[in-house]
Amino acid sequence: MSTTIKPFWWRFLLLLLASLYLLPEAIFNAQLVSLVGLGTPSAQDLEHLEIYGRAVSGVGVALLLADFLPKAMVAKVGRGVISLVALVCLVWPVVFYGQKYVIEKTLIEPSSSQQRQFAVYSAALRDALAINSIKVNGLDYDSEQLHSSENLTFLALFGGLLYSDAALSDNLEDDKRKIIASFVQKKAYQDFDQHYGEYSQLYDELVVQYKAYASGSKKYNQTLAGISTREQGYWQQVEQQINDGWGNYQQAQKAHIAKASARAQKYGPKIYGYHKQVARCSERYDKSSQKDRRNRCYERAAADYRSDILQAGIGYIEPDYWLIVEDISATENAASSLLMGFLTGGVYTALQAASLATGGDGGIKDKRYKYTDDPDHYQLRFLQHPKFGQLFVTETGYEFGIENLITFRAHDTTSKKLRTHFSSKGLALNERWNINDRAEFAQAVAKKVTNEANSQWRSEMAKHDLSLKPNLPWVRFQLHKQIQAKIADRMGDLYVKNIRADWNKKVLKSTCLILISKNVPINI
Repeated sequence: MSTTIKPFWWRFLLLLLASLYLLPEAIFNAQLVSLVGLGTPSAQDLEHLEIYGRAVSGVGVALLLADFLPKAMVAKVGRGVISLVALVCLVWPVVFYGQKYVIEKTLIEPSSSQQRQFAVYSAALRDALAINSIKVNGLDYDSEQLHSSENLTFLALFGGLLYSDAALSDNLEDDKRKIIASFVQKKAYQDFDQHYGEYSQLYDELVVQYKAYASGSKKYNQTLAGISTREQGYWQQVEQQINDGWGNYQQAQKAHIAKASARAQKYGPKIYGYHKQVARCSERYDKSSQKDRRNRCYERAAADYRSDILQAGIGYIEPDYWLIVEDISATENAASSLLMGFLTGGVYTALQAASLATGGDGGIKDKRYKYTDDPDHYQLRFLQHPKFGQLFVTETGYEFGIENLITFRAHDTTSKKLRTHFSSKGLALNERWNINDRAEFAQAVAKKVTNEANSQWRSEMAKHDLSLKPNLPWVRFQLHKQIQAKIADRMGDLYVKNIRADWNKKVLKSTCLILISKNVPINI
């Protein structure tokens, strides 16, 4: 204690804090005796107790050093409280972390493998005493009163007693394996009926899970078995799409003809008027001196025609396109030549001969051109025009004039539309697929159905946090690593590798004992 007398309030405060400190210290000691006396504690419980003990030690050391603070630092209440808080903030972390470091560096790391082995052995012997699996002559220990303070204290100190009593240690060394075996058997059989009841409940739960799993597998298999039926159903859609498309195509043809008819009704008279006006220009200005007036007359007619025909929506069309073309036979040409020769007294014949001799046609024509006001003629010519036909292709994807369903069925556009239709339904067909590739269609359906079945299976498994394959038998289902992980999580320390949920009590007891015995850490 400091020789300088401190203020009364300071001494009273330290006394009060020291008294309060005894409470967590007593709790730590009680927990230490309880945990160690009941057997080897779990790593988590031991870690929590260690952290708690180091925290309490930090506070105790800080209170101890607080008594050595100079009087000047505690002369006033405010200064004293600040000094105490500063001391705790400085000392507590040093003790908390320093204590762990010192123990590890001075006790744990320098220890030999034999010392660590003996420590484990003494802990196992203490646990064997705790569950009454062995008796040591000369030790007055009553395992029936395990939770009494005397027994708990004795077991907590037993490891140190064994380590310090060389005679006791030597006497037990020869029976080390027997002691371990007895302990393991007693530990395995302790509360076995209770554990078997929990194990039976686990079996019931696994049976329910496997029934759901088997039901899902059955559904998965039925889906794959129905691929042929699904393929037939999809092919019916193919036929339906073709029939519907053919009906739509026929309706589009009728609409296209109606559009041509409407244009013929509207522009036919204007086209006829153009040709009629050109003929009048030729008749009215037939003299060579009237050539300029005749050309101007032609130009006016051509301008009116151009303005009208552009409104038809398919661009400019040469006027001669609308003329009726007739073939002139050789007989008709000969008869015409004879008649003209007769009427002109041979002059026409002489001129015709001169024309032929100089490379001309001699007035012999193989074609005759006429114009008409018949709307049917103009309707046909609209339908025959390439640009008007392109309107139909743009609208339908097909050229105009497909005559029958067979041709329509084999058309590239039909195959393309079918690929697009089924692609929207998740059925992927090769870009080169056509209506004749039934085998490839069946393969695409099989792939789609298989992918759907696998996707649905993975989704169902994900709901149970699993990724099992379908169709596992009951035994393989139990032994699967994911199911074993769930069993291990449920059984905790009682789990043994590759345990099965359908073992009876006898098999479970013997198997668990064997497996636990094989995993006893005799040597370190």
